[in-house]
Amino acid sequence: PETKIMLSSLYPVAASYPNQEDINNDKIEAANGWIYEIAEATGTRYIDCAAAVRGEDGALPETLQDGDGYHLNADAFDLVLSYIRTHGYQ
Repeated sequence: PETKIMLSSLYPVAASYPNQEDINNDKIEAANGWIYEIAEATGTRYIDCAAAVRGEDGALPETLQDGDGYHLNADAFDLVLSYIRTHGYQ
């Protein structure tokens, strides 16, 4: 009963991600919209964790990816954890 649930956005991919035809930031943003709608419809908290790692161009900065353009590196996860601490439930 004390558990707090949050639905989180998906992270963007870097411009260097090689499979842009399958997964790209436009598709990720659309999916994030669906996640937000589900959160609204169910009264669940939505947290935009992608904001912690999204560059000005909307992509994951190359310095925050783990070599494949898709996965976050340790620095990126530090940013996400900080974001959750400041934007999650207080």
